[in-house]
Amino acid sequence: MEGARSFKNTIEPIAKFEYDCGKIGNNMQFYKHMSTSKELRDASLAASKKLDDFGIELWMRYDFFQAMKQYKDASVESKEWDTLDAESQRFVDRILRDFDRNGMQFPEEKRQQIKTLLTQISDLERDCSNNINNDKTKCEFEEKDLEGIPEKTVDKFEKVPEKEGWRYVSMKYPEVLPALKLCKNEGTREKLSLAYNTRCVTENIPLLEDLVGKRHEVAKLLGFSSYSEYILAIRMAKAPMNV
Repeated sequence: MEGARSFKNTIEPIAKFEYDCGKIGNNMQFYKHMSTSKELRDASLAASKKLDDFGIELWMRYDFFQAMKQYKDASVESKEWDTLDAESQRFVDRILRDFDRNGMQFPEEKRQQIKTLLTQISDLERDCSNNINNDKTKCEFEEKDLEGIPEKTVDKFEKVPEKEGWRYVSMKYPEVLPALKLCKNEGTREKLSLAYNTRCVTENIPLLEDLVGKRHEVAKLLGFSSYSEYILAIRMAKAPMNV
């Protein structure tokens, strides 16, 4: 970059880059949740990991942090800051806040520890989500026990082989959500609710236990007593005691 830092040559490119990445990322990750093709879901998942890793790498870059900090300090000194609207000021302050929450104020060795943990956390979160996306759980019911669900919806439910008048209800949103919301049979709703809320228990419990431990570890490195304190610090509640 040539010349002094300004909103136009420092902040506007970042804002545009964030917008473009968000748009591309959302389109790219849509398929891992919605595609019926396993090949496309797997490709979307692999792309999602690359995007997540890139995001962590980007927001842990010390030179990027320094550039943002230099701009803020220089703009305050030159009075450019006072000419920015509230939205622009908020954008800059939020970026600097997020850098602080990633530990950019710490020495390099500690930043590397945090970066490693954030990458591991991202991988665990993605693996848990992927297990849910690939879940094959389904419950079988007699059609009479699906009363209240629109007939055109029931007609789309897979038929149970060799059981006339029986249908499977999977845990996929287009099937389980209308069934939970509209079915008049309490027993059907209860069975579906239990199945839905215990998806991937065997696969995900070890991942979640590891995830909780790593979240706590990164929160402690960042100076918080717990991960909940870390998360709530920028939310309305502000502290766990208020929740």
